[in-house]
Amino acid sequence: LGCNRAESFLPITPRGKVAEWASEAEVHGLLCTHTCLPFGQLLPGADGEQLAVFNNGSAGMPNFAGTQFGLITRVSDDLARPPDSLYGGIAAGLRFDALPIWYNQAAWLQRFNSVWPAGR
Repeated sequence: LGCNRAESFLPITPRGKVAEWASEAEVHGLLCTHTCLPFGQLLPGADGEQLAVFNNGSAGMPNFAGTQFGLITRVSDDLARPPDSLYGGIAAGLRFDALPIWYNQAAWLQRFNSVWPAGR
């Protein structure tokens, strides 16, 4: 886990360490946001249960080349896969999914540029 690019300043966190932290905190899902690097994976937890680790990347901007949608992470007790799920899985009786958030990118860029002039 963690960024694996040369410019990364933090070492990759071993999966076993993440599982230990989740076990100590008595959680089966670790969700975070706005790293601009979407991630979703089910890991074996220290207690034998699955551990869901999800990061939506950024809800308000595209996360994948050639797309114009952001992502949210949906957590539900409905175990059926949503039709718009990009990826997901089940851990501890809950369903975790990455769902697209569609928006008008041209309108967003126009508004952004109106309040954030070039060179700032």
